[in-house]
Amino acid sequence: MSRTRVVSLGLLALGAAMAPAGALARGQLRVRAATEFANLGMARGALGTDVSGMLHDDAGQPVENADVAVTLADGERAAPCRPDGDVRAEGSRAIARTDALGFFCMRLSTTRSLEGAVVSYAGDAYHDRTQASVPRDLGQRRLVLEFEKPRLLASLDEPSLVVHVTTRVVEGTGTGDAVRLVLFHQPSLDAEGETELAATDVPAGATAKFDVETRALGAPGTGKIVARFGGTGTLAPAMAAVPVERRAIARLSLAATPPPSDPNEGVQLTVGVGSVAGAVTSGWVEALVDGKPAGVAPVSAGAAHVVATFAETRGKPVSVVLRYVPSGAGFVAGDLVVVTAPIRPPSPWRGTPWLLAAGAVAYWVVRSWKRPERASRARRNERPAKEVGRASVEVVEADPSRSGWRGRVLDAHEGTPIEAARISILVPVFDGEGVAATQTSAADGSFTIAKVKAARNDGSRLVVTAPYHATLSAPVPKDGILSVGLVSRRRALLERLVSWANRAGGLWVSRRREPTPLEIAELARRRQDENAAEWAAQVAEAAYGPSPPDERREGEIVSREPPLSGLGDER
Repeated sequence: MSRTRVVSLGLLALGAAMAPAGALARGQLRVRAATEFANLGMARGALGTDVSGMLHDDAGQPVENADVAVTLADGERAAPCRPDGDVRAEGSRAIARTDALGFFCMRLSTTRSLEGAVVSYAGDAYHDRTQASVPRDLGQRRLVLEFEKPRLLASLDEPSLVVHVTTRVVEGTGTGDAVRLVLFHQPSLDAEGETELAATDVPAGATAKFDVETRALGAPGTGKIVARFGGTGTLAPAMAAVPVERRAIARLSLAATPPPSDPNEGVQLTVGVGSVAGAVTSGWVEALVDGKPAGVAPVSAGAAHVVATFAETRGKPVSVVLRYVPSGAGFVAGDLVVVTAPIRPPSPWRGTPWLLAAGAVAYWVVRSWKRPERASRARRNERPAKEVGRASVEVVEADPSRSGWRGRVLDAHEGTPIEAARISILVPVFDGEGVAATQTSAADGSFTIAKVKAARNDGSRLVVTAPYHATLSAPVPKDGILSVGLVSRRRALLERLVSWANRAGGLWVSRRREPTPLEIAELARRRQDENAAEWAAQVAEAAYGPSPPDERREGEIVSREPPLSGLGDER
């Protein structure tokens, strides 16, 4: 059977890069699991022919309340095999409804052979369609296998994993047969090959216990454990599967003692990250000083290079706490590591810049006694936006003649000019918006746009985009000298995460300070909220990683923001 997962994207091409938060929750992205029939067979008797089997998805989970169809012969009728079964006739087909274990069984009124007949499932919004042919006449009773838990968790740091599989005969309480169960392991959910783990014999209707050595399960990750029964003279073969998550503890170690460092420049820490399964290849290492984040670095090939920056301590050694933060299934955090970082005493020449600065201030005071030239006053007007740290457009000086706009694009936090920013004026047109004028900022952030008459119409907007800054959209201001402040995409994503945590409330927000992305990710993993953990981890990578995120990457991260409706009692 095909194990392909069908992915249908409901996003418009123009809007995909900036999908709003919660888009996944509204169904714009849908994943349909592949399905397959298992233990399919028939048994002919005096009362008719029984057709039965199980319907599973590609993760081995039962598909409940699904309609399974078989074509009827002329004059043939269908009924349940069991009193609690659900079977009905629809035209020329018999429809059986699967139970909580994905099992179905229908009894046809004739005793004809159904070998080769097609059993089909039409699929639904979350499961793909499938069909199979009925095998030869078995003349055997059906046996159902069921794992004790719907999902297994295997700690690779423990020597073994206990697995329970219950057997159930479809009709009656048992047959007296000994049931031999064999347990297999598949390294991933869509793997074809499998490895035998263990085997045991139990009476039909009893529960089997397996003690599986975890070293036989392979590397950390998600796989599948399959239980199989080969059949006997009176019982048909049976199979059941369940996902298994293999986890290993990530343990940190300091590769070398750091040399005396200036905390303002950063303490260089090379950290080894290993596990019982070998080198750890994912996640982050975060450095904390006095409980506050001081630096973070990704883990690659069993190592992370963290630069911890913090306030000066007058040359006294500082305790830096290192912790591992997972980025996905497979590895979990181990014990914290405390490193004593030696601090380089401050230079005796450190006060020199202050003397130079004082001289510069004195010079500025003397110069300020002189009346500035017109050009100097004009340049003073091109100051950063009034609301520091926020994206904004400020009219520094109005132009009564309405001849257009000029000004500068600056970083809202640093006040530095932004080169290659695109400043556009969009005006309403018949089928949406049209670009009436556009300019690109120079190296000093300056730009000039001539008069646009249509910009005074209702709905006109000023849109400013830049390679590494979040897009600003605002109503077109009055003509004159403008100061445009943009927030970097890194800061915008961090502010979005903090806003999300504040709105979520409860354990998601700290009363002492703003939460960090890695703190949100760690809390989400303790709550088994993989979506929130993965989103927070992506924010951390975009905010602290070596490469600033572009517009496409920002849109991807924004689209993964978890909806607050799924947080339950933590709100």
